[in-house]
This record gives sequence, structure tokens and C-alpha cells, in this order.
Amino acid sequence: LSLHDALPISGCEVFVITNMMPAWAKDYPPISNLKILLDRAPVPPDLDIILTDSKDAEGQGALEYKELHPNAMFVCMSFETANWVRVFIPEFAKQISFSRGIFSHADLFLACSNQAAKYLLEWMKDDNPRAKCQVIRPVVNMYALREADKSPWPAEKQFAVWTGRPSPNKGGDVAFD
Repeated sequence: LSLHDALPISGCEVFVITNMMPAWAKDYPPISNLKILLDRAPVPPDLDIILTDSKDAEGQGALEYKELHPNAMFVCMSFETANWVRVFIPEFAKQISFSRGIFSHADLFLACSNQAAKYLLEWMKDDNPRAKCQVIRPVVNMYALREADKSPWPAEKQFAVWTGRPSPNKGGDVAFD
């Protein structure tokens, strides 16, 4: 389960506030406690947690919600930081800029691996030394696995599925070589 599945299934009311309908939304059955709000739609006054994975405009929008809900925990999830990119994809590092501004307000960081957590804490040590980091590992999509059992392809035929962002720095250009 992912956060957008696990929290509502556990009884939490979850609002995904975004600038466009998430691509994953059409691939899953509806979950009653999961609501997708587009472009500054009204939210309830009692938000407990505000989570963003964006260091850009969308993250700034999440930070604005934090200002309206000062008692809510502000959580920033990171998949990569500038220092990580410089080490592992130096040629790509010249093409991007990462701002620490939004992340400097975080109460908690989430990272996808121990290594990502190490680089995230190192990157933020001067701008937000108080925030702790929790590792949340990539999830297994149980819904997709159940749907795969309904596949018309013969079981003896092996195949691989790759998902992710198709950008070259994420390996999208070689995924099917």
C-alpha cells in the first residue's frame, strides 16, 4: 500500500491537493476517504499533516496551506537532492537547481531509502537542522498485482514491467534496452 491508500483505508480522511489530476487516480478504484482537490479548492479547517514532494511551485502551495493551518505538521518528501545528483549524475546536476526554501520549513522529512535520507539530512543540515527524517520505502502495489492475475498473457510467458519517470537521468531512456 502507498500513503494515499494506507491512510484512507486506516480511517484517515486524506486530501490530495494538486494542480492537476494525478496520473495514478484513473488506475485505482475509488477510496471513500481519499479526496483529490484541484487548484486551491477549500479544505477542512482541521488538517493534521501537510505533505509535499515538491521543491518548486507545488511545494510553495503546500507551504501556503501550512501558513493557514499552523498546527498541522509540514512534511517534505524527497526523492533526490542537489548533493545526491552531483555525486551520482554530475552531468545532469548542471541542468537543475534545487532550492532549500520550502524544505527549510519542514517538521519532518521523508526519504525513499537510507541513502536518500543521508543525502537529504546532509543537504538540509544548515537550513533546517531540527527536522528529523523517516525512511518510507517504495511500496508494492497490491491492486496492480491482483489485476495482473487477470492478464490475457500466458503465465509461462515472462515479461518485465518498468514504471517511473521517463527522464534520462532516471534511466527512462534505457528502460527497455
